[in-house]
Amino acid sequence: TLSAPWRNVSYAVSSASPAGAGSTIYVRAGTYSEYIILGKSGTNSAPITLEAYPGDTRPILTGGGSLGNILNNNSCNWTIKGFDIRDSYGGAGIYFDQNTCTGTTRIENNIIHNTDSGDNASCIIFQRVKGTYIVRNNIMYDCDRNTINAGNNTGVLIFGHINNGFPGVVNFQIQNNEIYNEGTGIKIKHPFATDQNINVDISYNKIYNIYAKAGILASGGRFTNNKIERIHHNIIYGSSASAITVGDDFDDYGVEVYNNTVFNTAAGLLI
Repeated sequence: TLSAPWRNVSYAVSSASPAGAGSTIYVRAGTYSEYIILGKSGTNSAPITLEAYPGDTRPILTGGGSLGNILNNNSCNWTIKGFDIRDSYGGAGIYFDQNTCTGTTRIENNIIHNTDSGDNASCIIFQRVKGTYIVRNNIMYDCDRNTINAGNNTGVLIFGHINNGFPGVVNFQIQNNEIYNEGTGIKIKHPFATDQNINVDISYNKIYNIYAKAGILASGGRFTNNKIERIHHNIIYGSSASAITVGDDFDDYGVEVYNNTVFNTAAGLLI
């Protein structure tokens, strides 16, 4: 409660706390140096919301653990919004791994920056997941402390992993974000499983100052039975890399590119 709050965020989201489906966990202004592991699930009709307290300045989530500031490992139906997520010790500001959920997770209105990792330093990573993921109205930058491969410094990274995918439907809506000072802005990398249906919409993002691979890189492979990636109405500019690349580490198919605005980049569309 407001008069008797919990001491840390990691307890509030753990299986030990009484918060459950339909709960909103408000976080007051301050700096929280914790490894936040989401330990429970909401439902399709009653998600759990982790949110900055209305009217406060953004709470700062910093430090974290081996996989970033916030780890979601098979917890379903969460909304995360209103935070300043920074200086991760691990791979990402927010890391999703092996989620077999069929519900919806939302990441909205956060500022995510300065992740520190040996490889695949990213603001947000999705790996081996199914369900629906909405990434909207976030600002992401300087998630780029990878000293091994600059192209793996990424705003939003979607890993497929054909050998470890889960059957079912995977939907991504990556919309209205601002991403800058990255090796790659948004990347779909590695093939998805043959029994997954993949729907990706990347739209209305502003992406700039990209210095290695591409503003948007679609390299999701040919192995899934049903995949569509729509890249449209993005603004990409001021980059030494290409604006949009289709295919790179792997061939790709089912990619639609239309109505994007591109200027001052090394190439517009690279296939």
